[in-house]
Amino acid sequence: MRKVHINFADRDFYFRGKSDKGVMSHFWNNLFNITTTKDKPLNIIDAGAHIGDETLRFRYFHPDANIVAIEAEKNNFEVLSKNFSEDKNVKLFNKALWNEKTTLNIAQHSDSTEAFRVREKDSSNTSSTEIKTITIPIIMQENNWDEIDILKLDIEGAEKTIFTKNFDEWIEKVNVFVFEIPDSDIPGTTQLIFDAISKHGIIVTCHNVDEYLVLIKENQPFGLERIKYY
Repeated sequence: MRKVHINFADRDFYFRGKSDKGVMSHFWNNLFNITTTKDKPLNIIDAGAHIGDETLRFRYFHPDANIVAIEAEKNNFEVLSKNFSEDKNVKLFNKALWNEKTTLNIAQHSDSTEAFRVREKDSSNTSSTEIKTITIPIIMQENNWDEIDILKLDIEGAEKTIFTKNFDEWIEKVNVFVFEIPDSDIPGTTQLIFDAISKHGIIVTCHNVDEYLVLIKENQPFGLERIKYY
């Protein structure tokens, strides 16, 4: 494991060298910050946190935020834990975000450390590892949250399941949706997300920033600022 000092955040960050090249590039690409005039700490879910690059960005821009970081793959989670286990305002879960509490299979679908997908448990697939799930309502209940300020999803197509059923009780409580466009994993998933939001009459402003879509609910104290770190 290697360590680098992230200048803009003034802290060390652990990674695994070349295998984490794509993730580490987030620190020198032009990305964004979700700005807010809200006068209390934000509630943030970082689902598909990998080794914590986006978790660090949320922590830097929102130092008082309550963050739940979720990563299903155990090796990625080990590095995530190295980066955030001492941060009292970041809760870490080695689980998969899903629409119900269950056990899934997780398997790597390419050589990338970012390329892990979860799917319904299949007893005939002996090459897959089992992973327990966590749901958005459980996260909110366990943390006594009445709303989610930022919901970031980068879960390799599992977004389709999240927005297919059991989303009615929480979707109106999200102020900002951030997701890496998942259609290359599961075609049509972006449309499903917009359909779910539209079903509840939620009006959003949509921003496209590199590989992300950022949807900000209307009449909420949030905005988007494009950032160049270096």
